Amino acid sequence: MGKGSPSLFRKSARADQLKDALGPHGWEFLHFSLLSIPRILPHSELSRWKVHKSGTTKATYKDKKLRSLNLSLHLEIDGKEFCLKNEIGKKRGVGVGNVKRTMDDNEKDICSRILSKIEKTLVGDDANDSYESIAAIKSVFDEQIVSAHLADKHEIAFNLSALLASIRELAEQSYENKSLTLGCIIDHKRSGGSDDTEGFPRQFISRKKIRALSDGFRTAYRLSRTGHLIRFEDIKLPSEKIRNHKDYYYPEWCEYIAHHCVDGNIGICLTRQGDILIFDSTSLKFSYRFGRWQHWNHAHIVNLLRDRARARHVKKEVIGDAVRFLYRAALDVSFRRTGGLIGLVGNKAHLGKSVLKGDRIGHKSRQRLDKYLDDAITSKSIHEISRRVFVELIGLDGAAIVSNTGKLLAYGAVLQPKKRGNVSPAEGSRTKAAIGFSHYGLAIKISSDGDITCYDNGKSFLAI
Repeated sequence: MGKGSPSLFRKSARADQLKDALGPHGWEFLHFSLLSIPRILPHSELSRWKVHKSGTTKATYKDKKLRSLNLSLHLEIDGKEFCLKNEIGKKRGVGVGNVKRTMDDNEKDICSRILSKIEKTLVGDDANDSYESIAAIKSVFDEQIVSAHLADKHEIAFNLSALLASIRELAEQSYENKSLTLGCIIDHKRSGGSDDTEGFPRQFISRKKIRALSDGFRTAYRLSRTGHLIRFEDIKLPSEKIRNHKDYYYPEWCEYIAHHCVDGNIGICLTRQGDILIFDSTSLKFSYRFGRWQHWNHAHIVNLLRDRARARHVKKEVIGDAVRFLYRAALDVSFRRTGGLIGLVGNKAHLGKSVLKGDRIGHKSRQRLDKYLDDAITSKSIHEISRRVFVELIGLDGAAIVSNTGKLLAYGAVLQPKKRGNVSPAEGSRTKAAIGFSHYGLAIKISSDGDITCYDNGKSFLAI
């Protein structure tokens, strides 16, 4: 057991009895599987679990406002009944505005499946109590939850979990010293296909030249919902008007496959970095990287960021547009694995407290060459700068600083905030800069391994 494991439960005699009844392997599995809720749903907040005497396994909305779910897990072991109960909601905002914290049906279904799978694993005739059995279940637990959720939602009639496992195998292989990629679209409306194509993609993986056929985002295999190969295709882009819809979120280079994931279709992309991305309703919905499956609730993330960036003298729509642009850029940097730091300020006077004079656009001490570049890229707001260009600016050493109205104020900027807060010496320079800057504005740090961490007032409030 990890040192932090006991904090999952409120201390009670009933919890001690449950631990004794499950034994060491069952108790360890219970902790691991309950933690799959915040692993898959990182935008959520849970308190400690309470152990009661009786109840049923289910996830239900607490009330008509849909702001939280009541979770209940029933376990009957050796004639003794236990019921674990908790409440899950969205991470809260603390700014000027009110963040909508509605739990959606996807999150409800994921929680329900996690609880049901825990009960089936630990209780009844099919229960597994050996270390080997429990370890095998743990290794694919989150993936089976994600695949079962998607299969049911999109009426997929083949083993989606096996497909994802095959793609993970592909991520560990290479062709001519290059990491392999793969793109496939599961067509909700198609249910047929040639019998000899059943079982995609395992038979394709076995052939070296076919393994490297798809680039993962512009060319893709189209499958029927029964798992048959329909065709290999070059994905076309829709009109620019559709592509620029404010509610679409995905890494920029994935727009081809993302925009074909409508009307019940889903897309799966294996990237050169070994990440698996799953698209639904024209947005990134799930990702797998560094052994972790995660659900993306973009609307809530944007609401949280906008809440922290709110200012009374700026319309929330204006700040919302700026935050959406920055968040999309953060997604690009995250899945490129280049790392970067973005700062958003509501008061330009705060620049003097955090950014060196020579790094500020328009300052008289700016070097001549920097001024030429400024004129070339900053005559417009960030909304009029190419998303790819802005991502390149984020990739420079230093930080890109933007006002909450969407104006680029600095790029490649060295941050020397007057307030630094309590920062551990062990933290990296980018983390220290983000924490210090967050005393004067919102800081979004993207690490080189892809993690996105958001800071405000010297503290992290969101990690995805």
